Amino acid sequence: YPNIYITWEKSKKVNLGFELGMFNSALEIQTDFFYERRTQIYQPRAHIPSSMGLSAGVSANIGEASSRGIDLSANYSYIANKDFWIKGMGNFTLAKGRYEVYEELDYASYGQGYRSRIGQAINHNYGYIAERLFIDVNDVANSPSQTSFNGGAMPGDIKYKDLNGDGKIDDYDHCHQQYSTLPEIYYGFSLGADYRNWGIKAHFQGVAHRSVSTMLASIYHPLYGNDKNVSEHYLENRWTDATPDARYPRLTTLSNNHNFQTSSLWMEKGDYLKLRVLELSYKLPARFAEKMRMSDCRLFLKGMNLFSIDHVGIMDPEQMDMEYPSSRSYLIGINVLF
Repeated sequence: YPNIYITWEKSKKVNLGFELGMFNSALEIQTDFFYERRTQIYQPRAHIPSSMGLSAGVSANIGEASSRGIDLSANYSYIANKDFWIKGMGNFTLAKGRYEVYEELDYASYGQGYRSRIGQAINHNYGYIAERLFIDVNDVANSPSQTSFNGGAMPGDIKYKDLNGDGKIDDYDHCHQQYSTLPEIYYGFSLGADYRNWGIKAHFQGVAHRSVSTMLASIYHPLYGNDKNVSEHYLENRWTDATPDARYPRLTTLSNNHNFQTSSLWMEKGDYLKLRVLELSYKLPARFAEKMRMSDCRLFLKGMNLFSIDHVGIMDPEQMDMEYPSSRSYLIGINVLF
């Protein structure tokens, strides 16, 4: 059935920027502040009574969202003489987006304000709070009921937090967790220097204020399905009677939906800093290059993705959803001009 009231989303944007040069333009800084308000966002209606007799969902232009942030870049160069120079550059972006208007139930009136999307980041993670792992059967018996997931919990399973205090764990105990799956901060910086015939260049890149899910079948969801193995990482950090404070739940060859719900136990900080490129070079002296009828000759050794600083450790947080992590590679080459 047609809906003649559907229309385009609207957006209002404000940008304020400035540029600064210092020390005879040896240092240059550019800054841009931005704000955007989007209205009439197309979204599903929260509740349509069944008495209306509609077989399809209803959506309308009722949502609103905002984003704000800053872009910053800086460049610095210093030339001491014809034999020595250094140069550095960097960039930083902070962008935050959140829902301003989102049609939903009045969760606050039910004592469940933690379920509301209003004021929360877009693409925010949503799931259970994992308090710890159950210690023994008495611990299970004296905790909120966890029977929503295939028959309940056992020692070594995850103990979820009963947020609404009704004595059981269900969808009403979902809440927003940590940061969005999209980074709020992007940054990078490059450094370079030449001394006589030698040169070095390095480029770093990273993100921050981001969460990633580590609930991957290949690493964290072991044994079940007869074609799964168990990673050494999980095996060394699994729950047993002797390790009640373990990081991960008990092992089992049976289906166990209880432990593999979206929860804070499977969320990690997705921040990382990577050395993307490191290059060392040597320029052949002009007198030798001329003897070989070359105007310029440069030898170089380049490495890419040499190391990463992050909080996940066992996997590459940048490639968590990919089949393979970022590859490390090395290049040896020569650039010649005749």
